[in-house]
Amino acid sequence: MPDTYQSPDKREALVLVVDDNPSNCRLLSNYLSPTTYKVVTATNGFEALQIVDTTPPDIILLDIMMPEMNGFEVCAKIKENPNTRDIPIIFFSAQTETDDKLRGFSLGAVDYVTKPIKKSEIIARIRTHLTIRFQQLELQKKNEELETLTSALQKRELDLKEANFALERMARYDVLTNLCNRRHFFELANTYWGESRTAGFPLSILMIDIDFFKQYNDGYGHLAGDACLTKVAKCIQECFNEQGQLAARYGGEEFVVLLTHITHEEALKKAQEVCYAVYEQRIPNAANFTTNCITISVGVATESASEEKIIEDLIACADIALYQAKQNGRNRILAYQENMKHKNDV
Repeated sequence: MPDTYQSPDKREALVLVVDDNPSNCRLLSNYLSPTTYKVVTATNGFEALQIVDTTPPDIILLDIMMPEMNGFEVCAKIKENPNTRDIPIIFFSAQTETDDKLRGFSLGAVDYVTKPIKKSEIIARIRTHLTIRFQQLELQKKNEELETLTSALQKRELDLKEANFALERMARYDVLTNLCNRRHFFELANTYWGESRTAGFPLSILMIDIDFFKQYNDGYGHLAGDACLTKVAKCIQECFNEQGQLAARYGGEEFVVLLTHITHEEALKKAQEVCYAVYEQRIPNAANFTTNCITISVGVATESASEEKIIEDLIACADIALYQAKQNGRNRILAYQENMKHKNDV
């Protein structure tokens, strides 16, 4: 019954027979002719190496005793090449000395058959070593597929992490200005409020509003308005970038800053610093008749946290001061005082 063994890619397995005696090559070819193996022959080592280089076989039957280049030398050359070193080699020879067999195995051969060669034996050995070889190739293919799949999964996991990070950032930061958004500000501010209540250090809130921003938007357009917001936010970010300082976009053209561990006077100085930084941008604003450029107004309130109050109370005080600053002409800083009235009271 014909041997129908095929390689993993479904082609006929290619067998290379190397023997300087053409009669032996024909004999082995005849042995294999009932099978579906494809057989090529070479009568010297140089021809064999050329075939191996151009059309690598699946298995090699290699005679040891050949002129010019013997089988051991051919085997050594094949095993030196990374592209061919895994091809199984079966030595065959009339020599039966143990040293020859050991030398063949030491060079990387998988088997050793002595002449005269028996048909059933050589076919069985070829089948055995091709089975091992093709199983190795199949395993290698599966490992490569697994590595590819693993790499794809790792990339997908990384992409998912990056997407989650981006979503998390979008949930916490204002897309336009890169400052904290209002919700994230309150999360952090409440934490600072709790720490202040325990440790007793003061907290200051700066409520910041861009003067005549509605008129700026109407006159220069919303794209210019977005650019203006970005520039003002950058000034705020640069002025309040130390530990214990938190800046956020509160809404529209309004910003809020929380300062910890500083006095009320120091908070007022920080407010002056950010007002000057914005003014130095010299962003043209024809609606601001005083300076002809973008300015800000700031309301400041300072207090140590207590059990009776919440962070929103301090923000409300700073907002009252901001409203009074805008009522008093804008482009100014005003500290909260108890006798101030909120716009809702007017």
